[in-house]
Amino acid sequence: MNTRVLICSLALLFLFKSIQAVAQGDIAKLFEQKSKHVMTSGSGTVIEILDGDTCQCFVVRLPNNQIVNIVHDTSHAASLDTLKEGEVIEFHGIYDWSETGGNISHTYSDNSDNRGWLKYRGEVFQ
Repeated sequence: MNTRVLICSLALLFLFKSIQAVAQGDIAKLFEQKSKHVMTSGSGTVIEILDGDTCQCFVVRLPNNQIVNIVHDTSHAASLDTLKEGEVIEFHGIYDWSETGGNISHTYSDNSDNRGWLKYRGEVFQ
């Protein structure tokens, strides 16, 4: 096996070990465990839209009443221009613990193994 292939294989193995996949509904556990860099999915109601320069940021209340901040990088994916408070959104991205409930980022797909997305009004944004 050539050295380049070996290095790439090891890098991918490290990536898969550091970003775990978590099913919807486990975000409460992620919060309790103060987890970071965990791929997860969920849905909730937008309760506040925040200002952001290169990111579209909004606060979502999950069905269990937990609050998460969604940080959607609009330099990698289209923005949700018509998003309003009170609307339901689905998400798939990387969870990072914070005292306020957590942040979901990487809600876009790129050339790496990142396959995040947002689903809004039946349309997938990635």
